[in-house]
Order: sequence, then structure tokens, then C-alpha cells
Amino acid sequence: MLRIGFAILLLAMSLTPLKAGITYQLRSNGPKGKLECTVWAEGSAYRVETEISDSLSEFQRQYPIVISTDAGRTRRYLRPEDKTWFEESSQTVRGSIAIGANPRVQEPKVALIEESSDEVIGGRPTRQFVLKASCIVESDIDTEEIRLHKSVTALLVVANIGCEPEVAEQLERLMLGIREVDEGIRSKLSSIEGLIVHETISRTERYEGGLPRTFIINIEVVNPHCVDLNRALFAVPKDYRRQDPIKGAPGQ
Repeated sequence: MLRIGFAILLLAMSLTPLKAGITYQLRSNGPKGKLECTVWAEGSAYRVETEISDSLSEFQRQYPIVISTDAGRTRRYLRPEDKTWFEESSQTVRGSIAIGANPRVQEPKVALIEESSDEVIGGRPTRQFVLKASCIVESDIDTEEIRLHKSVTALLVVANIGCEPEVAEQLERLMLGIREVDEGIRSKLSSIEGLIVHETISRTERYEGGLPRTFIINIEVVNPHCVDLNRALFAVPKDYRRQDPIKGAPGQ
């Protein structure tokens, strides 16, 4: 009788559709102030809506919605104000990676180290990782060669929620904006199973002969839970038209 009851329970579980998506709020605190976002994600797709505030850059205010269906390799930025959108891939980067001409990336390095963790968040045990990525960008000003040292170090706390997406939305804020490094970051983080629920990210830039500039940002995930999501969340609305942003506009 017990076996029959257990078999019925297993059958009922198999017939019950699993909630494949997840939603949560992101709260970040950094040099420019506090930001809050809502995230919806499923598999390799995600949608991020940033709450409008004085802490946003001009670009973020214009394009507060970001969607992707390929784990962030291609991102579509939506501008509700005039119902326009544009697309950007990880192969293209807004702005310049260094001052000067003919930038050359040297010594790209990426490492991911797991550390012991006894922290419990929301009743869930966690794992802790340290991500370290760096490179040197050489460029030319007239006849002089200059070298820019760029690095990011991040403490990542990960919890298993049960409906985690592929590492997607969580990636972009850890990138350096340099393809040779970012692909290494993407590869390392893809090995992590679970949702990154807390991050402390430190970014440093230093031109040789100059002083370093360091920026620290803390990010936490609030109220993550599994949900059924409409795939339309990850698509550009039909009444939006494609229009690339104006080069050199404020925030670009």
C-alpha cells in the first residue's frame, strides 16, 4: 500500500508543471548612489527593468529596459518614451576602452576560486566564490605608448533556488567591456550552479605612472521566487521601431 501511495505521489509530481522561470529584485549601492531593478529570467533569456532615479546615467534613463535571449551575448535596449529600441552584442562596446589610438589588449587573466562558506540566506545554504579578472591596454598618443591596467575583483555568494537561469543577467555587471577578458569571465561563471544572491564588486583602473581609481559596488538579490513567465517578456513589442542611439549623445 505504501508503495502504491508513493507511486501515485511520483506520478502526480511528474504531471505537475514545474515553474521554469524566476523573478527577483536587485538592489545595488555604489559611487553613483542606489539603484533598484526587477529581473525576470528563464534559461538563457532575461529582462531587466530599472527603476528611474537620480542615480541613473542619461543612457539608463532613456533605456531602462534590457532584454536578451542568448545569455547576454546580444542585448536589446528598449526606450518606452518614444517606443524605440536598438541592439548591441558582446562583440561591440560603447565608448573606448582606453584613451589614445590603436588600443592593444595584453595579459588578459581570469580566475575563479571557490571558498568555504557557512552563510545561510533565506534558509538556504550558500557557496562563495572570488572572481578576479585583469588586463593591460596599450595605446598610442602621438609617439608615446601608454599602458592602462584594468581589473575587477568580485566576491560572489550563490544559493540554489531551484529555477535558476543560465548565468545571464548576472554577467553584464561583472564585465570589463573588453572581449578578450569578458569571454573568460563568461566561461568561468558558466560553471557556477545557482543564483548569485550577493555581490561585492571592486573595479580598479590605473595608468602607469598615475594613481589608481577604485570603485566598489554592493548588490543583493531580494525575494527570488520561481514563476511561470510569458515569453513575450523577452521580445521587443510589435509597436516599437528600431533606431540606433545618436553617437556622442549624453550618456553614450
